[in-house]
Order: sequence, then C-alpha cells, then structure tokens
Amino acid sequence: MALIKCKECGKEISDNEKECPYCGKTNYLTICLECKKEIAKKAKICPYCGAKNKNNNNKKKTIIILTVIFILLVILGLIFINYLSSKDTYYEPEDYETEEIDSIEGVYIADNGFTLMLLENGNCNLNNPDYSVDEDLSIYTSACNYSMIDNYVYINYTVTVTTMYGQTYNSSANMNGTYNGTSILIDGGANYIKQ
Repeated sequence: MALIKCKECGKEISDNEKECPYCGKTNYLTICLECKKEIAKKAKICPYCGAKNKNNNNKKKTIIILTVIFILLVILGLIFINYLSSKDTYYEPEDYETEEIDSIEGVYIADNGFTLMLLENGNCNLNNPDYSVDEDLSIYTSACNYSMIDNYVYINYTVTVTTMYGQTYNSSANMNGTYNGTSILIDGGANYIKQ
C-alpha cells in the first residue's frame, strides 16, 4: 500500500482508497511501481518512465480470474446438485394391467381333425385314430408333453404308426404355437380351438 496526495485537499491517503476520507474526492490516482510517481489509475503506461501500469493490469486479470472461477464453481455446483437429485430419486414401479388368460388345460380340436388334450401336470394326448395315411396304415400319438412360456406353447410328442399287420413305428416331433386364451395357433398353420 502506497500513500498519495489527494488532488482536492492535498492530504496523504492510501492509493487503495476509492474516495478521500477527508474531503470525499474520488481517488483516480495510483503509484507507478517503477518510478514511484503518482499516475492515473486507468493509465496503461506511466507518463514519467514509460513502464506499464501493472496495478491496472493486475486488477483486470484478478477480476477476470475471479469471474472464471465463479462461473466454474456455479457449473460444478449445478452438476453436483443434478447428480444428487438423480441418485436419490426413487421411481415407483408402474401399475401395469395384465390380462388374465384362462388355464390352458383342456381339450383342443384342430381343423386337420386332430384332438389335443392338455393335462395340468404338463402331459398331453394328441391323436386321431381315424386319420389314414393310406389303406394299410393308421396314425395316432402317445407320450405327449407340453410347456408354456409367455403364451407360447411348446409341445413334444411321439408319433406312433401302426400297420394293418400290427407293426408299430415310433418317431418324435415338436409342435409349437401361440396361445391366445381360446386357441393354439401352431407355427405350421393348424389352429387348435379349445372346446
């Protein structure tokens, strides 16, 4: 802190004073750091020695730095508040209305003449003894079981072919389809309607 003379009353005051405490005159002077003479606060260069007025530059730099720091602190504060609010937010699960579907167990008859009986324990019967492959063969099924995931029905069954001479041939197959509450639409196209 340097002392300068007030231009109005001539008394010594600090160069940091904005106004003279004796007469109230606004202080527009400062001390040149090089030659130690009084110069205008707003002067960029000292008129006596030609040195830069570092007092003026330092204040501007300080104001700019403090402004940038303040803006950064505000941004960081907003980010932190946003983080805390998103972390503490609890979202109530939505109440979804689910359509209850009737039990899938029961007897289904398809447009191809086959009858499908689904039992509660996961077993089933799929048969049509009257279905003729040709004059000498008849076909029916046994050892059938099923499961359902998200209204999609998976059926595994064993096909039994019996000849007129009593010879039997077995082969396993799968039949999958979508259940809509009244029927099972098989991927191959057959529609098994619940009776």
